[in-house]
Amino acid sequence: MKQRNIIFVGNPVPEEMVKSSSVHNVNIADNIAQNTMIKGLHQYYGDGLKVVSVSSLKNPDVLDLGYGVDALMISSSNAHRAIYYLSITWNYTKKLIDILKENPNQEAIIITNGSYIYMALPIMLARLRYGIKWIPFLVGSVEIPEARFPYSVISKMSRWTSKRADGVITYVAKSAIDYMPGKPFVEIFYLIEEKLMRAYRDSGVRKTDKFTIVYTGALTSIYNIDIVIEVIKKTGNKYHWIFAGLGQYSEEIQELSRAAKYDVNYVGTVSNIEAVELQKSADLLLCLKGGYHSRVNQYYSKYAASGKLIEYLCSGTPILAGDIPGFSDKIKPFMTCENSQTPDNIISDIGRICDNYAAKKELAKKGQAYAFKHFTSKNQNKKIYEFLESL
Repeated sequence: MKQRNIIFVGNPVPEEMVKSSSVHNVNIADNIAQNTMIKGLHQYYGDGLKVVSVSSLKNPDVLDLGYGVDALMISSSNAHRAIYYLSITWNYTKKLIDILKENPNQEAIIITNGSYIYMALPIMLARLRYGIKWIPFLVGSVEIPEARFPYSVISKMSRWTSKRADGVITYVAKSAIDYMPGKPFVEIFYLIEEKLMRAYRDSGVRKTDKFTIVYTGALTSIYNIDIVIEVIKKTGNKYHWIFAGLGQYSEEIQELSRAAKYDVNYVGTVSNIEAVELQKSADLLLCLKGGYHSRVNQYYSKYAASGKLIEYLCSGTPILAGDIPGFSDKIKPFMTCENSQTPDNIISDIGRICDNYAAKKELAKKGQAYAFKHFTSKNQNKKIYEFLESL
């Protein structure tokens, strides 16, 4: 029997590198997801795991990810977006084939961070000679609906490349079902680091006298923040609102915070631990993702990952969320879900939550217990391992 090896192809870097530089082509949440998965794979496969990463900075050939795993680095060019894609496609291919040449008798499973053409093409080329299986890791959507020509063509090619996968690791079951019909998949949940999970378990709770509604995240229309602003304007100072984050509506939220007729507190960007404390001190958390404003919003409502909701569930605070297809049916029962997400409907929902708060709080505590049991990185990585071994 051939030895099974895992090759992870993506762009993970050490946590401090993302925080210290804005030129990396990776966001913080995506980097956490990749590194948490790699840690789990390393526990199961040891030296049978190889990691290939890319960074726009000048890095050594090998980069320590910070937990005993080295990433084999490839170079990239940021001279132009198209050149960047071409450069990483070529360099991913070379590095992948070099690894496969060193171990010609291995049974290799390639995990890529997404199924885009620049990730998939190296796999397609390597398959011409080596017997490998390809498992994309989908954080959210497959396409990028707002991409402009010629990048829209690259995005739409993901429909074709996705169907060539042997299976899928995904945060959003609907992505696998719609884009990779008939392929085996495992639905996992946002891989919360143990440090953050402990903060949800152990941090204290500071409650205010007034009913407090908190939102932590991107202040954008994808999260219907424009509708939330209308809710605030209609309800005046009835509720105490706290917003943490940045985005297109940051300035409007700041204006509301300066107006005496509203009770709004805008705290800007906060650390993960500070976000935990805000969530636990709230009476209600908002995650109204999705909506009718645009084709982009409608698309992301289908294929939106539930990362924010997983964090919210860990807080034990009642949640008002959008009832959208992308959110897993496993977590919807623990929250109040709003379908149409109009200002009047949201106001009515908040009123009903206030009137039945004891029951909503009990439901939130059940959701917290479910999250603590199922959504640890140890549990999720075990699911990934069992899925890979079943292929």
